[in-house]
Amino acid sequence: MSRPLLAGVPDIEPIQGTEHPLVRIHPESGKPVLFLSVHTEVEIPGADPQQGKALIERLRAHLQKPELIYTHKWQVGDIVWWDNQATLHARNAFPASERRRLKRISLSGSRPF
Repeated sequence: MSRPLLAGVPDIEPIQGTEHPLVRIHPESGKPVLFLSVHTEVEIPGADPQQGKALIERLRAHLQKPELIYTHKWQVGDIVWWDNQATLHARNAFPASERRRLKRISLSGSRPF
């Protein structure tokens, strides 16, 4: 699959023996949330391996549709926040010589699901 939106983002090795549901129910909204990374899921337990792989690839392609992607164009003083339990987020590649400073703040939390 082509990954133009992920150019420069390093592949992540899947953690062997780890399973998690593909769909979870968001603890606040009660809505189903797709829990899928663009790199790490490799199979669906109990599914035919080829069919599971095909489904994961279709879902990954869906996640990368331009109309579903927000790319922030940073300016000094910007603050961006998102629901970390329901948002797939990443960064684009940038030169190692470029300065970055990020701060993470959790305003409130819920039990991990």
